[in-house]
This record gives sequence, structure tokens and C-alpha cells, in this order.
Amino acid sequence: GRGTGIGAAYMPWLTEADLPAKRGHKDRSFSSIGNCRRITFSLTETRMLRHYEYVRGVTDAKTQFPLDREVTRRIARELGIEHPRCRESQVDIVMTTDLVVDYQPAQGPALILPRSAKESTALDDFNQAEHGEIERRYWLEQGHVWKLVTNSERCMPAMMVKNLELIRRWRFPPDRQPFEGHFEILCERL
Repeated sequence: GRGTGIGAAYMPWLTEADLPAKRGHKDRSFSSIGNCRRITFSLTETRMLRHYEYVRGVTDAKTQFPLDREVTRRIARELGIEHPRCRESQVDIVMTTDLVVDYQPAQGPALILPRSAKESTALDDFNQAEHGEIERRYWLEQGHVWKLVTNSERCMPAMMVKNLELIRRWRFPPDRQPFEGHFEILCERL
């Protein structure tokens, strides 16, 4: 069932168990999109998801969304590059897009917004560029505009990130209050 479902029933293709324990940032926090927990594997992915929590018209968000391996293999062949594969088994992996957002604008048809998050330093890695091109062409064939989001100031202004974190802290209060009525006092203060 991985990579299927809608809203809270969506199951990401990759989970924490699929990646090495030593790998950096992993977040599995509650998201208002679908009223469920969503998994992200980098701070940039987490911030991107949090941004979309506040975009009107977002109806769903799927993290670690799987791409059809036969299609990505074909695209890799057409580009003359190797398809990403597992180092141990040498089997072609199922590529994923970090975040796929379902968006209904105020006017017009619903849109699917595929987004990938990368650290700015990863852009120097030629393999990352090749994988990004496979992903971009995959979504272009599907009729959707894929975008790459980095942790750069241009993509994620520091003030926006700070504001999203401040607002989020109060939007999803902790399960336990330090004392009865604490949350109400914070709401009143805000």
C-alpha cells in the first residue's frame, strides 16, 4: 500500500526505516493537510511542507511520492544516463518526489504541484542534477510543472521560515499543558 491513499490514508513510499539511522534530519510531525502525520527527510522538505499548510486551496499533500519506475527508466535511457539504483543489490530504485501537492485555485481546474527539496550544496553533485532531470521530465510528461526548492534565501526567505515556525507553535499546541488553562492563556496573548 505504500505510495497510495488520499489524505490521512496516504502511505509514503519511503519511511524512516528505509533510510540509514545516521542520515540527518527526519521529521514526522502532525500536518493540517489531511490531519495526519507527514514524514520529511530534510529541514528543507519540512519547511516546504509547512509553507503549503498555509496556502489556501491546498487539499492534500503526499510526501515521498513514488514515480513509475518503467517511465523513469525510459527517460534515463533517452537522456543517456544511468537510472538510480541500490548500491547493494544493483536493482533500479523507485524514484520519489519529496512532496506532491493537490491544489484547487479559486478559479480554474485543480492542479498537481510536484516539488523536490534539495540543500543548495547538493546542486553541485552531478548525480543529483541527473536525477532531478529525470524527475522534471517525468512530471512534464504527466502535464505538471515540477519545481526544485532549495534552502536558499530566494526559495525560503529567513523571515518567512521564522514566521511559519512561530505561527505553527501555536497552531498545534502540545498534547499536555503545563497547567489547566495554559493553552487558553496563550491564545488570548496571541
